[in-house]
Amino acid sequence: MKLFKNFLILTLVVAIAFGCSSNDDGDAGNNGSDTVSTDNLSKILGTWLFVSSSTNGVVDPIEGCEQFSSLIFSTSQVSIQEVFGDNCSETQSTSEEYSINGNTLNVGGFIVDIKTINSTTLVVEYTEDGDEITETYNKQ
Repeated sequence: MKLFKNFLILTLVVAIAFGCSSNDDGDAGNNGSDTVSTDNLSKILGTWLFVSSSTNGVVDPIEGCEQFSSLIFSTSQVSIQEVFGDNCSETQSTSEEYSINGNTLNVGGFIVDIKTINSTTLVVEYTEDGDEITETYNKQ
């Protein structure tokens, strides 16, 4: 979950902003079933639990307590809940303002691209140190 921690750190330091997809038909690469559109604000609200990440298409192993980390979106803030310590018994929470424009998520100036968003799954993609990172979350 090294990448997830890096993502959490970046959200505190850098603003998250997403560029629009070059996909003109609006299906965001998922056959139209989870179209990324202007109603993404209503879709993103709630708690999202970390499921997996990959770097350049290679699945990253989940380390330590990463599997218990989450993102909690309200209408204008995202709370990043990191779990750590013995028996995953400690938590640290940080909050940032965010905005969504189409399939672009801007969290405190850090930009990520929403690839899939629906009632159960959130998949985001961003570039870090030249690597393409994809993270998947399930809605709680």
